[in-house]
Amino acid sequence: MATQGTGDLFDDAAGSGKPAALNLSVSKVLAGNKALGKPQQAFQRLVQKIETKRAALAQWQAYAERYQQRLAGEYRPLQIEMLAEQRLMVLFLDQVLQGKTPGRSLGKVQRAKAVDFLLTLLDQLLADAEDG
Repeated sequence: MATQGTGDLFDDAAGSGKPAALNLSVSKVLAGNKALGKPQQAFQRLVQKIETKRAALAQWQAYAERYQQRLAGEYRPLQIEMLAEQRLMVLFLDQVLQGKTPGRSLGKVQRAKAVDFLLTLLDQLLADAEDG
């Protein structure tokens, strides 16, 4: 039976019947061995680099999750609003091109530019509809 303070691999945590969690890493285990050869030291440095990279990866993964939440919370509502406004713009341009709006009618060059803009806007809206 293990004494208190020095845990055994098979000790249970507070009598729960479950093994106690050992917080050991490869570098900590290797650090306990004082007389390391050059290959072992190189291996230990590589293991420490891996642990550092794992910690950095965990930070990036946490950042990616926060970024996705922010994107969903801030960007998506603005994108939906923009799409609604673009749809209104399409309807307005359609009415202008049909001559259903009050005011002066469009000249040939203005009409061509309006048609080009309308087609570009419709292409964007259709592409966004396929994505979402």
